[in-house]
Amino acid sequence: LADRVARSGRLVVHVYVPLCDNDQIACGSTKAGDPDDLDHNLYWGAIFGHRRFFSRAQSKFERVAIERGDGPLLERAVFRRAFDGDRWGRDDDVELYVVLDAYRGDEIDEAVDRFYLEAERGSDVTFEQDGASRTLRVDVVGYAGHNRMMDGKAPPPRSKNPKPIPSFVMACRSSQYFAAPLAERRSSALVMTRSEEHTSELQS
Repeated sequence: LADRVARSGRLVVHVYVPLCDNDQIACGSTKAGDPDDLDHNLYWGAIFGHRRFFSRAQSKFERVAIERGDGPLLERAVFRRAFDGDRWGRDDDVELYVVLDAYRGDEIDEAVDRFYLEAERGSDVTFEQDGASRTLRVDVVGYAGHNRMMDGKAPPPRSKNPKPIPSFVMACRSSQYFAAPLAERRSSALVMTRSEEHTSELQS
């Protein structure tokens, strides 16, 4: 990964975010747990939701695109930030792209499956930037939301032609539930959680 970033001058992080769903867990209110409410959902448009957090005035990220999705994918939000390239052995800056995908909360199983498949096989992401379509290779894939595997969700079948990329999971007790399936798929888990208070106790 470090060698690829050093060559390309770019790091692309793709994150699957299934919206909070009151039918699965207590999200705090009717709107916060509406599985397709982009503006008020706890994990997306609410005060600490992913899209709103990256869009806040004090964020160091520039918003590149907010695009409507199709089917279970409700919206794609793309943010960009430049870092000094010295740490990567470059004279110029390294561009960090964070691509957040909001999935319907009642389609959470689809989001989990796609996360595993991308961790095992890699993928590309496409979005519009400065009036033109742009497709970038994903370097790191993440999942941020309810730990569906605690409800008994199984990972999808293994790929016959794996080309794994690094991954991370921000969900309750993700190390206990996601680490082994990701290791079986040869995806290096960069960050996991060990407790249900995943904002306070991380395992990297």
